[in-house]
Amino acid sequence: MAEWFSGSAIDRCGNLRGNNVWMNEQLTHALAKFLPFFNLEVLCVKTDEQTQLGWISANASAVQNMNLSVEDPLGVRFVFLGLDMRTGHNEPLFALDVTGFEDTFASSADPTYSWRNVRDVVMSLGEEPERSAILSQARSMLDWHHRHRFCPGCGSRTAWGDGGYKLKCTNAACVSQSSVQNYTYPRTDPVVIACIYKGDKLLLGRQKRFPPGMYSCIAGFMEPGESIEEAVTREAKEETGIVVLPSRVRYHSSQPWPFPSSIMIGCLAEAESEEILLDAKELEDAKWFTLAQVQESASLSPKNIKTIAQTTGDIPMWLPPRMAIARSLIQAWIKSRLNQPSL
Repeated sequence: MAEWFSGSAIDRCGNLRGNNVWMNEQLTHALAKFLPFFNLEVLCVKTDEQTQLGWISANASAVQNMNLSVEDPLGVRFVFLGLDMRTGHNEPLFALDVTGFEDTFASSADPTYSWRNVRDVVMSLGEEPERSAILSQARSMLDWHHRHRFCPGCGSRTAWGDGGYKLKCTNAACVSQSSVQNYTYPRTDPVVIACIYKGDKLLLGRQKRFPPGMYSCIAGFMEPGESIEEAVTREAKEETGIVVLPSRVRYHSSQPWPFPSSIMIGCLAEAESEEILLDAKELEDAKWFTLAQVQESASLSPKNIKTIAQTTGDIPMWLPPRMAIARSLIQAWIKSRLNQPSL
């Protein structure tokens, strides 16, 4: 099964979206749909106690009033997501920044529609990966646009292009006009996250910002000139003092993480040492947990955790939610320990 925020079923049409004539046709297509965002919060609609993404059709008055077009590259407020291949109708999908028009899409007088934080809403969408994948793509792209309205090379305004996947500096003398620069296109920051084990023990840590009781895998941003294996080794040593040899690191899976735009590279890694030397600047705590302890934590639901806390006064150790790749890595380790002697 695909990780949350992955498994998209849309065609991004990278070979077509740079054609403005074609793009305008998609904007006015009878089946075109727009996913509105306001301050990077997504429009949601609640019906029968279920939360759904608030897609708006191209012919809706709220969309029509925005006069969307690619003719003004400084004023474009949308990103082309792709053609929806799930229905067979190839519906054009767009992410739309409605800042300044937000009241025409969701009003306090109508509680059916509301702006929701993407982190909060994603768990209510169900385990259909394509829905969270489209949401991930939309939020990451709009966040990139928010952060790159001005060229980081010279400070001039940037202009929309390629369906929203390129921002070009408007200063003809800028260095970005004569060479490929890493700020011209959307960036994705690689992060390694490792399930580090030794025999039937698993190393988990917690940051200060984590909810009480939650422990997760060791993670950190990759640095230039580093392989995935080397990054895992470095992060383990820096944060916990645990020695991991690059040769004992194995890739498991990856996950887009739209906060703001990372790619989580999930690994399983066997430790050489056991003594923890905690870096208090990185982690609040790190511990070795037995297989039995991890299994028990994996079985706890949010309701179970709340009940235990109310009954005993103590919050039990619990694992990241299903939307996080850390949970998949931990589940893979549990399965390996139950079914085979080593990874």
